[in-house]
Amino acid sequence: MKIIWRVIIFIAMGSAAVASPEQLNIATGSAGWEYNRTGERICSILEKEDLFHCKAMVTRGSLQNIELLKDGKANLALSQSDMIPNESVDFVSLKTLSRQALYIFVRKDSGIHGIRDLMHKRINTGPVGSGLRGTMNRVLEATGIVPSQTSDVTAAQEASLLCRNQTDAISFILELDAPQVGEIEKTCPMRRLGFSRQVLEEVMRSNATYYPIKSVSSGRTDVYAVGLYVDLITYRGALPPEDHQLIVDLLKVMP
Repeated sequence: MKIIWRVIIFIAMGSAAVASPEQLNIATGSAGWEYNRTGERICSILEKEDLFHCKAMVTRGSLQNIELLKDGKANLALSQSDMIPNESVDFVSLKTLSRQALYIFVRKDSGIHGIRDLMHKRINTGPVGSGLRGTMNRVLEATGIVPSQTSDVTAAQEASLLCRNQTDAISFILELDAPQVGEIEKTCPMRRLGFSRQVLEEVMRSNATYYPIKSVSSGRTDVYAVGLYVDLITYRGALPPEDHQLIVDLLKVMP
């Protein structure tokens, strides 16, 4: 019905030719990685009805995407739920796209067995502008961990950095059970670092969108990961109001 209504509007305006599709710029993430691929899929869906011309913009991640929206350089963006300013009414979430988890890896011979062991260690917190960096900074602050050094190497280079002993811990935010997790673990002997329930609760108090993911049960000790969501968002004035529901309707084909 929304699509038919848009066509009626175009005819009523007296356009003799087919109306030009509206330009959509979606801020996504690093080229070829999960957010960028998701943005390209969204574009392919939105372009099917010839109402939109869509571009998936390569970016550093959620924090940069938020700024691109605010600056009017994008009218849609993918963002981690914990990076969306919760005190602002200017951001509108159109669709929750996936559930994701924070993965932290250390070398098997590092002697690091829990989050507390990262105190005064070298940690790659992700590129400037990425949601990963924002989440890692929030986790470190919530748990009182002070790294001896932080780095901002991109996801494509992180595993190599760890294997060369140029950092003590690396981190990724990926969909639950994403195939990339297994690929990362094959790079060299490494293991995932889990959160105890107590430490996880400290982290969850720092942002209301975090939730617990039970990853391992060993005897009487449960080990958790930090869960979060990825949303498709827009910003006040970035799109005509009637486009909000239209985009939501078109994207119902996505799970």
